[in-house]
Amino acid sequence: VLFPLAHAAATYQRVQTWISYDNMLYAARLAHPQSPRVHGDLSVHYMNNGALSSALKHLEILATLDPKARPATQIQTLVAHCMAEKPIPDQVYRDLEQRLALTKGTYLVSSLRTLAEVTAKGRCAQLDVKRFARIFGTWLQSFDRSKLQHKDIQHYWLMNVFFSQLLGTSGRPAQAFPYLDNAVAVQ
Repeated sequence: VLFPLAHAAATYQRVQTWISYDNMLYAARLAHPQSPRVHGDLSVHYMNNGALSSALKHLEILATLDPKARPATQIQTLVAHCMAEKPIPDQVYRDLEQRLALTKGTYLVSSLRTLAEVTAKGRCAQLDVKRFARIFGTWLQSFDRSKLQHKDIQHYWLMNVFFSQLLGTSGRPAQAFPYLDNAVAVQ
């Protein structure tokens, strides 16, 4: 008799955790306060709800916990400002330029994809596309394709595709074509 009651009580507690996304994120943060993934999920949640300062706080924690994610968090910072419809401070572009290192990880690809999607939906009018294109384009052109390892080729391809999408949907199709050519050359 006690075992089924204990099981029912434990199940009820779990249901309360999983009943909403907010509860799930809160429980994850309590259980794993040093998890970069949890802080990344929290930043996206806050971005989607227009809570810019909370999103930025969790992006900074993420970058501190995982320094290799710093360039991606800078791109996500651009996304956060776009989604909150707030001006993008000049410092965000300067930080991106300084911190964008040879990072080919999937988080960078995901961040760039998100920025391209937000821009395509017209939700990023405050993005200085010319400045971002100069910063990101210079970095992307610095890759020596002949030295890319097999696992990095797909990331390189995706970065070129998403970057060309961002440029194309921002009214810069002529700038987008060389990056599409890079993507085709890789395949």
